[in-house]
Amino acid sequence: MTTLGTDDHHRLATPATHEHGWLVESSHAVSTGRILYVRCAECGVRRVDHQDHRRRPPEPLSRELPGRPARTRG
Repeated sequence: MTTLGTDDHHRLATPATHEHGWLVESSHAVSTGRILYVRCAECGVRRVDHQDHRRRPPEPLSRELPGRPARTRG
Protein backbone atom coordinates (compact mmCIF):
# COMPACT_ATOMS: atom_id res chain seq x y z
CA MET A 1 0.00 0.00 0.00
CA THR A 2 1.26 3.48 -0.83
CA THR A 3 0.91 6.29 1.68
CA LEU A 4 1.09 9.97 0.94
CA GLY A 5 3.88 12.02 2.43
CA THR A 6 3.53 15.63 3.55
CA ASP A 7 4.78 16.94 0.20
CA ASP A 8 2.28 14.78 -1.71
CA HIS A 9 -0.61 16.06 0.40
CA HIS A 10 0.26 19.71 -0.32
CA ARG A 11 0.53 18.97 -4.03
CA LEU A 12 -2.94 17.37 -4.08
CA ALA A 13 -4.64 20.08 -2.00
CA THR A 14 -4.24 23.02 -4.33
CA PRO A 15 -6.25 26.24 -4.00
CA ALA A 16 -8.12 25.32 -7.21
CA THR A 17 -9.53 22.22 -5.51
CA HIS A 18 -12.93 22.82 -3.99
CA GLU A 19 -16.37 21.27 -3.68
CA HIS A 20 -18.49 22.63 -6.52
CA GLY A 21 -21.68 24.53 -5.70
CA TRP A 22 -23.84 23.74 -8.72
CA LEU A 23 -26.35 26.30 -10.03
CA VAL A 24 -28.94 25.22 -12.61
CA GLU A 25 -28.66 27.48 -15.66
CA SER A 26 -31.45 25.72 -17.55
CA SER A 27 -33.32 22.42 -17.67
CA HIS A 28 -35.87 20.53 -19.69
CA ALA A 29 -38.12 17.52 -19.23
CA VAL A 30 -37.33 14.18 -20.88
CA SER A 31 -39.15 10.86 -20.64
CA THR A 32 -36.81 9.68 -17.86
CA GLY A 33 -36.90 12.86 -15.74
CA ARG A 34 -35.07 16.16 -16.29
CA ILE A 35 -31.84 17.22 -17.94
CA LEU A 36 -30.07 19.97 -15.97
CA TYR A 37 -27.39 22.27 -17.36
CA VAL A 38 -25.36 23.31 -14.33
CA ARG A 39 -22.46 25.66 -13.57
CA CYS A 40 -20.23 25.91 -10.50
CA ALA A 41 -20.88 29.24 -8.80
CA GLU A 42 -17.22 29.58 -7.77
CA CYS A 43 -15.06 28.44 -10.71
CA GLY A 44 -17.50 28.41 -13.64
CA VAL A 45 -17.03 24.73 -14.58
CA ARG A 46 -20.08 23.38 -16.41
CA ARG A 47 -21.70 19.94 -16.50
CA VAL A 48 -24.88 18.23 -17.72
CA ASP A 49 -26.86 16.24 -15.13
CA HIS A 50 -29.86 13.91 -15.21
CA GLN A 51 -32.43 13.86 -12.42
CA ASP A 52 -34.85 10.95 -12.60
CA HIS A 53 -37.10 12.20 -9.79
CA ARG A 54 -37.35 15.65 -8.21
CA ARG A 55 -36.69 14.22 -4.74
CA ARG A 56 -33.49 12.48 -5.78
CA PRO A 57 -30.17 14.21 -6.35
CA PRO A 58 -29.10 14.58 -9.99
CA GLU A 59 -26.34 12.42 -11.45
CA PRO A 60 -23.73 13.70 -13.90
CA LEU A 61 -24.18 12.79 -17.56
CA SER A 62 -21.12 14.63 -18.83
CA ARG A 63 -17.64 15.30 -17.60
CA GLU A 64 -16.84 18.69 -16.11
CA LEU A 65 -16.07 21.24 -18.80
CA PRO A 66 -13.97 24.35 -18.25
CA GLY A 67 -15.87 27.58 -17.91
CA ARG A 68 -15.41 31.12 -16.73
CA PRO A 69 -16.15 32.12 -13.15
CA ALA A 70 -19.32 34.12 -12.66
CA ARG A 71 -18.81 37.86 -12.76
CA THR A 72 -19.43 39.75 -9.59
CA ARG A 73 -21.37 42.97 -9.72
CA GLY A 74 -19.79 45.93 -8.09
